[in-house]
Amino acid sequence: MGFAAETNDLLANATKKIASKNLDLIVANDVGNHQIGFNADQNQVTFMWPDGQTKKTSVESKAKVAEQLIQIIAKF
Repeated sequence: MGFAAETNDLLANATKKIASKNLDLIVANDVGNHQIGFNADQNQVTFMWPDGQTKKTSVESKAKVAEQLIQIIAKF
């Protein structure tokens, strides 16, 4: 599992990272949006798998995003 904190081309860069690092899952985070992510109370991420499947969260509290990540990891 890995994380992709990107300011542009979020999904394209995360797709490259998931392949180059041979990951089972990557969490793509748009850190260029100042309303979410770093220094904000809320976040929105896209979970991505090597087979191309994606799941984008709603804009929600970081705790709720973390809960979703834990649920995904628990399935491995």
